[in-house]
Amino acid sequence: MGNRKHKKSRRHRRPHRSGPIHLRSLESLEQLRDRVVETARELARLREAQQMLREQLGSLAAEMPALPPGGSGARIVFPEDPAVLRQKVQAFIEAVDYYLEQDLGTAGPSSAAS
Repeated sequence: MGNRKHKKSRRHRRPHRSGPIHLRSLESLEQLRDRVVETARELARLREAQQMLREQLGSLAAEMPALPPGGSGARIVFPEDPAVLRQKVQAFIEAVDYYLEQDLGTAGPSSAAS
């Protein structure tokens, strides 16, 4: 008899948390429904954001210059107009040449020969 009483008390215990969810009231069911609706809305928002990012990525990929045949590695993309970039690089080269001439001119012939 003592054994039987022990079994009866187990039935009245709370369900284990890792098991199925037991809804105890209409309020619990409504809360669950609200969470499902909220989750569905968030999934729809994330899908829209993913689609927008996919389109942006496609646009950026289309704007990228193609690598030369056989070329592999990283692409370097400059945001400036190529003519403006050439002009800046040329000015830099001229500045380096000028400083090299100044340095070699003041160092004397023995330093230039080494």
